[in-house]
Amino acid sequence: MGADEAGLRHILRLARACVHRGQAHQAFGHLDSIESEIEGRAGTSLWAEHLLTYAGALGAMKDSAVAAERAFNDALERISMLEEPDPTLEMLGHEDNGKYLAERRAFMRARNHYGLAERIAERLDQIEDVARIQLCVIRIDLDERKDPRLKAFQRMKEAAKDGYTHLEQREGWIHYTDTFQKYGTQLISTRKGDEASVEYFRGVLSLIRRRRSEVVK
Repeated sequence: MGADEAGLRHILRLARACVHRGQAHQAFGHLDSIESEIEGRAGTSLWAEHLLTYAGALGAMKDSAVAAERAFNDALERISMLEEPDPTLEMLGHEDNGKYLAERRAFMRARNHYGLAERIAERLDQIEDVARIQLCVIRIDLDERKDPRLKAFQRMKEAAKDGYTHLEQREGWIHYTDTFQKYGTQLISTRKGDEASVEYFRGVLSLIRRRRSEVVK
């Protein structure tokens, strides 16, 4: 990777980080600063990723739904037209689009994009990406059904900020749902709901990490 390309990728990472923080205007600033250079790289991954990040920035703005959707579609088309296929970027494109659609509560279309992203991750044998995408689908399923366990899921995600992987989170959620199904509301009411607290999930995730490390040994 040349110095110029490395610099452009760094700017794209900064813009993407702004999108994740909901700082759309800052993201646009980063993207605008390299737009002229990107235009000279048509057909490359940088060219497609620039538009994908731009679509994400539009999606972070509440009044840009039509423009954001069009930009996501155009970005996915660019990705499909790359001179050298980039399956990782294609996976990211579908995942980003799925996230945007889920936020717009277009759950069926979001699942379709997440499904495409998951299949690419499986094909690439990227198990951490597979787990991350599956957690996204679990989240929208709970949201769509207005499942009372959504609050527990949110608490698990809060606990996971301590540095737990998506694989560990997925296993933690499975542990919780198995416990919930086995003991139901009786267990939760008996202990005043502590099982679904952030501290509860910190304990579960810590236990899972210890078990995984013991298996590796």
